[in-house]
Amino acid sequence: MENSFKQTEFLSLSTRAQILLSREEGFDVEFKQTLNAVDSEDIVAFANSKHGGAILAGIREEQEESGRQGTEIVGCPIGDEEKLTILNKAASCHPPVYLELYIENSQKTPFYRIEIPSGKEKPYCTPKGTYKIRGDGRTNVLLPDQLLSLFVEEESEQFIGRFKEATKELEKSHSELQNAISGDMRKFLENFYGEFARKINKIESIEDRMESLENKFDKLIKNLDLDTDTDKS
Repeated sequence: MENSFKQTEFLSLSTRAQILLSREEGFDVEFKQTLNAVDSEDIVAFANSKHGGAILAGIREEQEESGRQGTEIVGCPIGDEEKLTILNKAASCHPPVYLELYIENSQKTPFYRIEIPSGKEKPYCTPKGTYKIRGDGRTNVLLPDQLLSLFVEEESEQFIGRFKEATKELEKSHSELQNAISGDMRKFLENFYGEFARKINKIESIEDRMESLENKFDKLIKNLDLDTDTDKS
């Protein structure tokens, strides 16, 4: 039996967290120093993007000597209340956004990794009706043409999905109909053959009886002829 357990807490850093921390903010990752800084705008932005992304809460950005943007783990409060806060923000979006919460580095300085996959019901907006999408290191407002494009794309995908399902159902019904016809035809032929065989047997039986009667009749004629000859003598 396959193990369906999914690890949601890591004593140190998961491979996924290490990869994200080694990069700068971009299309698929954003760093927040505090959990309160995670806003519904950030959540819908990733849900509206093509590949989704992750928010790491409890991470401070700092400038490295090379000029590259680095990160420092400062941590954030971890508990049911904090978890509920994030889930409520996702649920308050329109439509509600699905996300996954992971606790990273729990043995030292814990922080949250919030994974937000690309949504299946785009476009998403905040409770105030703001539409956002993730850009390169920032959250951008969705322009009307982008919003229309997102809506058309989503409707097209849903239509294709429904069409494929309808095609599958049609193929299934066609197959079932063929099987039913084949079964009925087989049953008809079996019944027809059985009835035909019975009629043939009946005909053969009648022919046998006729032949027997003919033999008896011939024998009777012969006997009559013999009797006539005897009388003449």
